[in-house]
Amino acid sequence: MRAGLSLIFFISIIFAVLAGSGVYGYGNDFYAAYHKPNLDWGGTTDYLGFRIATLTIYGTHLGVYIVSFLISCATGLLLYISTYQSFTKKYKWLFYVLFIILIHTWPVIMSTSNGMRQGLSMTFLFLALYFSSTKNYLLFIVTSIIAALMHKSGIVFTSMLFISGVTIYFFYAFKLNIFLRRILLLIMAGVLAISLFIFIEIYIPNREDSHIINNDFRYPFLMINFIYVFFFMKTFIKQKEIIYYYLFFLSCTLPIFLLQGFNWEYERLNMMIIIPYLISFSSLFILQQRKIILTLSLTSLLMLTLYVGIYDSMYSSYEDWLFNEEYDRWLELNL
Repeated sequence: MRAGLSLIFFISIIFAVLAGSGVYGYGNDFYAAYHKPNLDWGGTTDYLGFRIATLTIYGTHLGVYIVSFLISCATGLLLYISTYQSFTKKYKWLFYVLFIILIHTWPVIMSTSNGMRQGLSMTFLFLALYFSSTKNYLLFIVTSIIAALMHKSGIVFTSMLFISGVTIYFFYAFKLNIFLRRILLLIMAGVLAISLFIFIEIYIPNREDSHIINNDFRYPFLMINFIYVFFFMKTFIKQKEIIYYYLFFLSCTLPIFLLQGFNWEYERLNMMIIIPYLISFSSLFILQQRKIILTLSLTSLLMLTLYVGIYDSMYSSYEDWLFNEEYDRWLELNL
């Protein structure tokens, strides 16, 4: 086990050096904000995220290296604890190939080069899921709380983690049968969805529908949300792992953001759970088949990442980004 974790750590370091050095390029958010040194922007839910992402010591921008390492390592740990047993000794090498593929897909690359605070929140959520699986509940609580301090989206995800944990404890403490669990879960999901809708109506009354960023993934994500709810009620409800309940509650509540007109926010929120979704869906197959399913799903995610132009949207330098910004402003004034 230690050898496997050490290799994940080593690969994460290499990835951090490459990503931090700008090999893959950076997005708009990076140059608009994270390019600046030691930012102290934001409030309670994102101040820490800004400080880590922009950490600069003696003129060296360490933040982007730290973020890239943390995201890569947390992704590797979650993949390891969830799927490593699916790979026999003969195919252990395939696990690391899939890990390398995974850290080059949309959720990770976007988080290391653009939405870095959201990526940090995703990182600590992955770590929380990892520590939950290893029964280290103290670190589960700590990492969950940290996730909520990195980005405002972390509040939603952390809340669902704790609700999931309490729900599992309640179900098994009182030995409820599957039928009662289904009824209670549907009631809870309905209450959470209605509560979120009311919260948005009260606290964000004067809002406008947010625009789609490049490609429109709203409806594919909505379909995935509904499909997951179906499989949870049919199969995953029998599991004791928190990841299944966590994804169930998110699948039931995230569509409220879409209903309220938060279009790109809905996409970004779903981006944060693409990897847990893939891991969970792969568990529908027997152990011998999981490595095949994971290979197909992760390579498909990489192909989709390339197809929609995630890498093409990156800028190789601040000057390139600045020129593009100025050109866009010129177009707005002259067209």
